[in-house]
Formats: sequence, C-alpha cells, structure tokens
Amino acid sequence: MRAGCAGSLLFGRVVLCDPSEARSDLGPFPLGSDRPKHRSVAALARRSIVSLMTRSDEILPARGGFSDVDADPPQVARLIANMDAGDSHPAVVALRAGVADALLLEPGSQVLDVGAGTGTAARQLVDRVAPGGRLVAMDSSAAMVAVAAERGAGVTGFEAKVGDATAIPEPDSSFDAYRSERTYQWLVNPETAIGEAWRVLRPGGRIAVIDSDWDTAVFDHPDLDLTRRLVGSRGPSPNGRIGRRLYRLIADR
Repeated sequence: MRAGCAGSLLFGRVVLCDPSEARSDLGPFPLGSDRPKHRSVAALARRSIVSLMTRSDEILPARGGFSDVDADPPQVARLIANMDAGDSHPAVVALRAGVADALLLEPGSQVLDVGAGTGTAARQLVDRVAPGGRLVAMDSSAAMVAVAAERGAGVTGFEAKVGDATAIPEPDSSFDAYRSERTYQWLVNPETAIGEAWRVLRPGGRIAVIDSDWDTAVFDHPDLDLTRRLVGSRGPSPNGRIGRRLYRLIADR
C-alpha cells in the first residue's frame, strides 16, 4: 500500500487514502472515465487478531448476529450491550477518530452512517459538522434506531432513521461523507450497497467502509483441531471475508 496511508487498529489494517492514487501489490486502482471525481476514503480491514483473553461477549454478536436484528427480539438487549461495551474499547475509539479525521468534515457537512446501530459513532461526529450540518444514523433495525433516536434526542443536527443499505431512502448526491463500520459483513449484497454509497455522495464526497476478514482471524489455543473448527465456522455473518474485498468493491464502481 501507498506509504503513509495505513495504520494498525483492533480489527486489522485499515487503509485510508484517495483511490485515484491508492496502490495494492497489483498496482493502482483505476477509476472509470465516466465516474465523477469523488475524493474517497477506502477503509480495508484485512486481518483480525482476536485474543481469547478478551471476553468474547464484549466483541462478538449474539448467535443470530446483525443480519436481521428485529427478527429475534430477545437478542436485541444483548446486541446493544455488546455494542456499548465495544464503543469504549481503546482500539475502536482510535479507529473511529482516524476515520473521522480522514473524512475531512467541516461545518455544514452532510454525513450518512450506514448500519449505525445505536448511533454512538454518528453522534460523536456532530460537533465536527456544526453549525448547519446533518448527521443521519441509518440502520435496518427499527429496535436499534429507536435506541439511537432516544439517545440522540435534543442533539442538534442528529437524525436516526430506518433504512436499507442496498436501497438508501435519500436523494442522489445528498451527502458529503458516507461511513459504514462493521456492517458490510452482514450484507448479502455488498456490491449493491457500495453502488448506493456512490449514488448518495456528492461530487467530492468521501466514503469510509470499515470491516473484518474473519478468515484471517488468529486464535491462540492448545487444541489445534478445535481452533481450526472455530476459525472455519466464521460465525453467522454471510460475508465474513468482506474485509479483503472492500478496496476492490469501492474502486470497481
């Protein structure tokens, strides 16, 4: 990767740079000639190293995961508790701060957070876009959005709404920045979601997508066979390898 673009974070290496200049081992990622010249942030989490010394219920979702939270109401409280615990993890705090800086937000910026959950990360950006800015925390779960709306009540410029990452209920070219954190692994059609991200971004807008590649997870346990089965299961997420694909998904649109 281009020198100066990468930083090490909890869920792997996250690369933040302009895709018109970004390089992988295979060379530059070209942008199509018909694409508006967006400034973009491509965030790629390639490697996940999770220590078994960390309590799993602080970082892992409930059994049903986040694919359809509202389909299993009893799990909602646990999912929210897990998310709240993760929000304060130093590496998560560092990740979000780095992404926020890279988005180059300013007063009046319009920002969309897709898969925002309880809206914590979105609310942390409100001061960066004030005055006159708008922060939309969108999630497919009505239960999550209800919590986000309650916690964000009275926060100027903050809005929580239900929406589908693959069919965003917003007009074309309506946002200056798009972020999505640990959401794409739960999407069946991440390609469609990236297309929607580009659609709602204005020319010059910036995009940050952060996620994991669970195939590269490393667990230290004396039972090697058990460890291999655990890593191979990849949990309930339909796109547990999405981290390695993010650069390509963004650059190929």
